[in-house]
Amino acid sequence: MEILQAALGDFETNCYWFEHAGKGWLVDPGDDSVRAFLPEVGRVDVVLLTHGHVDHVLGLAAVRQRHPDARIVLARADLVWFRKADLQASMFGLRYVQVPEPDDLIEAPCALDGIAVLPTPGHTPGGVCYHLPEAGVCFSGDTLFAQGVGRTDFPGGSWAELSRSIRDQLFTLPPSTVVYPGHGPETTIAEERRSNPFISGKRI
Repeated sequence: MEILQAALGDFETNCYWFEHAGKGWLVDPGDDSVRAFLPEVGRVDVVLLTHGHVDHVLGLAAVRQRHPDARIVLARADLVWFRKADLQASMFGLRYVQVPEPDDLIEAPCALDGIAVLPTPGHTPGGVCYHLPEAGVCFSGDTLFAQGVGRTDFPGGSWAELSRSIRDQLFTLPPSTVVYPGHGPETTIAEERRSNPFISGKRI
């Protein structure tokens, strides 16, 4: 599977594009600068949001402008966060761009055209990861990073939930699974189980 990636905005949020089941999928268009990335990819039929934090949603208007029929998918439990994107932007000094509402509010676990939606709360109440079993890849949002894990000190965050999400949802995936996180470089489940300091330190 070909996966195209761009780091967007002040927080360098990873935005990914791939083809699957005859559709173009875009993950976490986190900044208006996604406009420069969109001409490099194919069509966008579905936008997958891993969670509702502002640095993962601010490019939605630009995507909808170029691909007006693209459907936006968000876990229902993060809708409150999503609808406070303007407040989040002001807190972090980001320029706010009005974002369109999600088209599909999902309840994880579920599946979208063979993509497994894994419930991974902890960073936010409605955080999810998207796993493509046949391709051996997982888009982990801000749940799991290379040598790191998501913050839990924001409102709605929970270390107990995050650690459970990683242990029960992500670390049960095949070790060779390539993890594409919301920030930073890609990694694998095997590598994070072996050397992630939050895990090797027995915090999980």
